[in-house]
Amino acid sequence: MSPADARPVTPTVDRRGFWLRTLLMYDLVFVGMTAVYLLAVLTQATSLADGAVPLTTMSVLALAYAVIGRRAAQRGSARLADGYLVVLLVVVVVQVADGDIGSVLLFLGFLQIWFFSRTRVAGVVWAAALTLGITTAAVLRVQATGPQVAEIAAEFGTALLFAVVLGLWITRVAEQSEERAYLLDELRATQEALAASHHAAGVVAERQRLAAEIHDTLAQGFTSVVMLAETAAVENARGHVDRVAARLEHIEGVARDNLAEARTLVAATAPPDLQDGTLADALVRLAVRFGDETGVRVDVVDDTGDAVGAEAQVVLLRAAQESLANVRRHAGASHVRIGLAGVDDEVVLEIVDDGRGLPQDVAEGHGLRGMRARADAAGGTLEVTGQPGVGTRLRLRVPHPTPPTTEPDRDRPCAGRSARHHGSGPRRTVRHGGCPTRPPPDGGVVVTVRVIVADDHPVVRAGIVALLALEPDLEVVGEAGGGARAVALAHELRPDLVLMDLRMPGTDGATATARIVDELPGVHVLVLTTYETDTDILRAVEAGATGYLLKDTPRGQLVAGVRAASRGESALSPSVARRLVQQVRGDHGERLTPREREVLAGVARGLSNAGVGRELFITEATVKTHLLRAFAKLGVDDRTRAVTVAIERGILPGA
Repeated sequence: MSPADARPVTPTVDRRGFWLRTLLMYDLVFVGMTAVYLLAVLTQATSLADGAVPLTTMSVLALAYAVIGRRAAQRGSARLADGYLVVLLVVVVVQVADGDIGSVLLFLGFLQIWFFSRTRVAGVVWAAALTLGITTAAVLRVQATGPQVAEIAAEFGTALLFAVVLGLWITRVAEQSEERAYLLDELRATQEALAASHHAAGVVAERQRLAAEIHDTLAQGFTSVVMLAETAAVENARGHVDRVAARLEHIEGVARDNLAEARTLVAATAPPDLQDGTLADALVRLAVRFGDETGVRVDVVDDTGDAVGAEAQVVLLRAAQESLANVRRHAGASHVRIGLAGVDDEVVLEIVDDGRGLPQDVAEGHGLRGMRARADAAGGTLEVTGQPGVGTRLRLRVPHPTPPTTEPDRDRPCAGRSARHHGSGPRRTVRHGGCPTRPPPDGGVVVTVRVIVADDHPVVRAGIVALLALEPDLEVVGEAGGGARAVALAHELRPDLVLMDLRMPGTDGATATARIVDELPGVHVLVLTTYETDTDILRAVEAGATGYLLKDTPRGQLVAGVRAASRGESALSPSVARRLVQQVRGDHGERLTPREREVLAGVARGLSNAGVGRELFITEATVKTHLLRAFAKLGVDDRTRAVTVAIERGILPGA
């Protein structure tokens, strides 16, 4: 944080805020004291003429207060406030010149001076001016001389002293009130900013979680599908129809798994009621709550045996909630029955009430349209029937097919780990589980590249193994689900190449690569990953990886890359090669805009997003937008790395 940010901020007192908050109270004081003063004047007056001047001048003061004084307070106008104080001073002096005034009018005059004065000095000046005016008017009215003048001056001087003390107290109260208001506003603004920050952080965390879920499930499944499809294409070209059928079966299994994962991700936003128990349990809790709140008896009958999928559960529960809400609002029922049954490959939710029923030609409301939309999205149907005075019946049907059975890994084509067969005669690869790879076309000896596949996703590993098994010169001798296991297998099996994923639990790919390269000279590492950020690429290269390929690399290029990397030659995906060239040339793609550099400079000084926004006079949301754009241009995904890369590239000055 910069020194400027470390200095405390002194709030500026805004008298207009004080005026607005206390104006009603001063209105009441003005009206009350004016009424008391006029009542006293009229009581003491012997004739109407005696009260004419006080009535006229106080009417002028009241009109001036309503037209000028209150408007000054409402608008925060210093000019109008001073104008009203001039009228006030003239009225009080005229009253004194006309006759003796009571303490009520004098107190009102000083009180209003301090209310409309913007500073202590201004209040003292106006109070002194009023005291001088009424002293002069009193002396002239009684034509006082000598001791009388001194007596009058002492009397009003005492009043002035009292007025100054009172005024300073009023001013202090006003300042404290404004300081509190300022601090409360700052506190509210800080709370709102903190809430927005927490919300933004929650959104980012949720996006990261979903990204990780998609990477760990759908992306890996699609990678496996691509590899298996390429494998099937090669086997089809070679005339191995039986193997093609097996590959297609495997592809179908992976695709179904992916579909199940997608449904799971969708169901991850399931209602809280479904997180603790079955759908029937959630319906019972819903019925109990509804009965307690409305007095309506609700019966729940479940004939599904809890065999309802997550996706169907969400649709059915939401429909039940909306149906009961409609019963509460419109039906006037005394009894509701909720039935849940499994019919063939469908789950049927039926809700029947004994209320007033549906009027003829009634239009569907938002809730019913929402239920119908959910049913359509789930491939189901919604029926709502009823007659006036008979009740309403809602029937929702949602497909619930029996999930396909999945064969165990040992029964899948070419599953398991391969091993070398040493002996005389032609060499072939024998796979545990009895699924041999294709021998060389000529039946001769081939130079074999021994490979370990390291990836934490079994489906992806299976796809890679199947793809490499098509090549007579490539032999998968081991599989690892993490970096530490890859290092251990490399020591045990001494392969020619380790095909390494980067992001794995525990020991990640970059760390495992560094250990293998350092501890096992001659064993090469080829990174095969989904990510191509500058950070990932540089970590892999710095760790000693021979090459860097993406998982969507076409089969031919992947196989060629494996062979090249096993010989110690570089194997890079085109996009990765471009990034490395940019690093060497210092050409880092799209340049940062001046505003993005300013935002990044603020982050480098330790400012928060809100602090950067205050410094640059932009909103916090705009700061976040500039940061995200800078992250993309720098190839990073966090603030610390962005500042580090910007300093390394000379975009920001070093420390």
